[in-house]
Amino acid sequence: HFAVFNIAFTENGTGTLDGRMIYKFKMIAGALFRRHLANLIRQHLGWAIRRVGTSFEIEGIPHKLLVAFSTRSRQIREYMRQSGQKSAKSAAYAAKVTRPGKTNLTRPELFAIWAKRAEELGYPTEFFQTFADKAAEQASVQACVAVDDATVIRQLTPIIRDELLKLLSRKAYVTRRNCRAAALQATIELPATSEQVHAALENVLGTESRFVRLKAGHPLEAITTKENLLQEDELLKTLQALNDRSSITVTRDTIGTTVREARKIGPDGFAHTPEQVKALAHLLEDGDFKLVNGKPGAGKTVTLKTVCDTWKSQDYNVIGIALSGRAARNLHEKAEIPAYTIA
Repeated sequence: HFAVFNIAFTENGTGTLDGRMIYKFKMIAGALFRRHLANLIRQHLGWAIRRVGTSFEIEGIPHKLLVAFSTRSRQIREYMRQSGQKSAKSAAYAAKVTRPGKTNLTRPELFAIWAKRAEELGYPTEFFQTFADKAAEQASVQACVAVDDATVIRQLTPIIRDELLKLLSRKAYVTRRNCRAAALQATIELPATSEQVHAALENVLGTESRFVRLKAGHPLEAITTKENLLQEDELLKTLQALNDRSSITVTRDTIGTTVREARKIGPDGFAHTPEQVKALAHLLEDGDFKLVNGKPGAGKTVTLKTVCDTWKSQDYNVIGIALSGRAARNLHEKAEIPAYTIA
């Protein structure tokens, strides 16, 4: 844990921190922290590191021990399973409500408890002493091997390139800062500084012709691939063709009736907002492709239900598709639209 004072110097004196910037850089901050921690473990303890997702584990520690001592993660996962939640926000809430109260045990008392648990699992203190001694020997050997920056960067480059290509096979683009976070995570098994990783990343982006920089030099610079740009171009052509076609037709009178009814207060005591009315009119107009963008809670689902009811009144069969199971259930339960996932 660390404390951050919510104060900053400004042109007019002092003010509060911009929390949005902290949120934007949380991924790279976490990646930098884990990289530095992994380097310290290698340097001072000689323990090898194994990448696990966006984090790491210490090579050689039995999985049985990892599971036995990861009680908090099990509590959080079990709480989420029982409540049917899967999002990161839900995980943060689960971590809060399942957090046990603080104890007054001293460090020696805690170490004694942990040693007893490990011994019960078949790993006495001697196991860890032997493990530490072997790691110390390995660390002394590694300390005698000097590797220059150029060699390290050459080792890092193909790993970072492959990681970015894998990432961009699932995403249309990745922000520059998240590219750096991905590079730090992908190379965490190698003893390298964050500066060396950054240099290798710049080498990849500067020499690999498959990568394209979007808004180069801009704070919002992002990275994509030529393949992604070609796919987007084909998609835009398809959407334009759909927009120019009107296989679903709703009469002007029907649209007008739907809009007037939407403005009225319904049985639930609510009426559609002006933005929702504008959106449903847009969706009902001619054209086989329509796009509506709205923040959470703006009323997209309510609007879709009204549009769906109108289409059904014109004898159209309406089916919903969504990227996630949760979104599909939301369409089915709240908008009464049969929905399926496409992910």
